[in-house]
Amino acid sequence: MYERDLARVERQFEQLYGRLDRLANAIELQNTNAKNNTKMLQAEWIRLVGAFVAGSLPTILLILIQR
Repeated sequence: MYERDLARVERQFEQLYGRLDRLANAIELQNTNAKNNTKMLQAEWIRLVGAFVAGSLPTILLILIQR
């Protein structure tokens, strides 16, 4: 009886370890995705600001020239 209980507990620990391992992998994947999303967002902001500055530059120059 002791051996059966021990075997059952060992299986439960193995199942728990497997679940924890899958959870750790999922968390790592989410962290990687979050880092990639942050990089993409930063690049998009840079493009947006660049486009705004490039679009506004002729207007700014025109205002400066007219003074």
